[in-house]
Amino acid sequence: MIRRRLRYLVPETAFTALAGLPFAHFLSGSALATHCWGGEWRIIVAAPSETLVVRNGQIFRDGVALGSVESVSPFQMLAEMSAARRSAVGSDFADAGLPPFLSGAVGHLDYEMAQLLEPTLNLPYAAMATMAFGYYDAVAAWRMNEKGVYIFARSEESADRLEQVLGNGAQQCPVKSSEDWPTAEVVSNKSRRQHVSDIRFCIDQILAGEIFQVNLSRLLTASYEQTDMPQAVIEQLFRKWVARSASGFACLMQYENLAYLSNSPERFFSVTTAGEQLRVTAEPVKGTRARHSDPAQDSQIAKELLADEKDRAENIMIADLMRNDLSRVCQDGTIEEEKICELQTFADVHHLVSRITGLLQPGKSAVDVLAAAFPCGSITGAPKIRAMEIIADIEARQRGIYCGTIGYIDDRGTADFSVAIRTAELTRAGGSTRISYGTGGGITALSDPLQEFEETTVKAEAFRKLIDLTQCKSRKPT
Repeated sequence: MIRRRLRYLVPETAFTALAGLPFAHFLSGSALATHCWGGEWRIIVAAPSETLVVRNGQIFRDGVALGSVESVSPFQMLAEMSAARRSAVGSDFADAGLPPFLSGAVGHLDYEMAQLLEPTLNLPYAAMATMAFGYYDAVAAWRMNEKGVYIFARSEESADRLEQVLGNGAQQCPVKSSEDWPTAEVVSNKSRRQHVSDIRFCIDQILAGEIFQVNLSRLLTASYEQTDMPQAVIEQLFRKWVARSASGFACLMQYENLAYLSNSPERFFSVTTAGEQLRVTAEPVKGTRARHSDPAQDSQIAKELLADEKDRAENIMIADLMRNDLSRVCQDGTIEEEKICELQTFADVHHLVSRITGLLQPGKSAVDVLAAAFPCGSITGAPKIRAMEIIADIEARQRGIYCGTIGYIDDRGTADFSVAIRTAELTRAGGSTRISYGTGGGITALSDPLQEFEETTVKAEAFRKLIDLTQCKSRKPT
């Protein structure tokens, strides 16, 4: 393993220099977060040595079409590529005090990729689902509260290549002043009345015995006509959005004419070493309350959330679903519920979080966990398959990255994936820019439809503030 320490370079400035480079990603957790995929590190990757992409029902390796996803399994390909790289890693990668990600795969899966894992599903727009992973031989890593920047690499050549790319970060890209930006309206794909009606339908399905719980969402969008948002501005939005939050799974992912800005508070699962074995940890989030500016009232709100019968029942139900998913890849008798309904506090909301762990069966990997548990039960419902069918019937749209997953598989066999909530998708086409954002919540038999709608509004607060950062004001109810 190659380790270099470079002169001080602000990570945000370095990433701005990567404008226009597809597969350039910035993983940036918060030092305030209880759990964080970067730990005390912030990580930038760029210029992958290999890529694996699913687009329009076809699978591509390094840009070469391999066939349809029905004939070539992207999950099997991901597992094989990751296993081949792991076998080539030397023992020095086991050194302590290193970032959690040194080399390997970083990427995402759209929610609709679940169609490949459960063929009986009929998800709208499943043929348009994307999966994209880049394999990186070098990373740039910044330790929080330290001014050094390190490059960790598998070879001198890959270290040289990344250092050269980062060197371009010495020139700060110009950013337009706020008065140059047009205004944009934040628009919901469903009215308050329609969403409440859909929630009541879900409750009827629960009472009829079809499901126990379901996660229902709506889509918010803001469009900037005739405005091609520069990468420098996208990075600035991401930086400001993350700075005020305690979310641990923030990232900015860059593809051609597409970017994902995620500030997720939820870990889907992680894979860590446990002696000679691998341990998987899942942390589903269920139960939300908006915070209050008054400390006394905020504390009271947190206590009420901890005691709420509906939220606790929902959290326990999803924790049980996750335990069942993990049982498919974990050793018998090793699955434990370390925390149930633990309170975690973020900038805008309080959440209830549970933690389920288990030891992976010999020969199983992070890709096996993905295949067994994707998508996370916290954003589907229970039982999972029937809940997803009902979601598809009601929402009748592509969720895309929203409720999918973002994460990495390290060449050492470890991994960390978030649930892609609090995640904005930014697309640029024809000189215009569109930002979309999903917001939803879990519905049970005890749900109050009006309160459930208000929860989606609370969760959309982060998106409204993101749009405000472009000096745009919402003119329509969201």
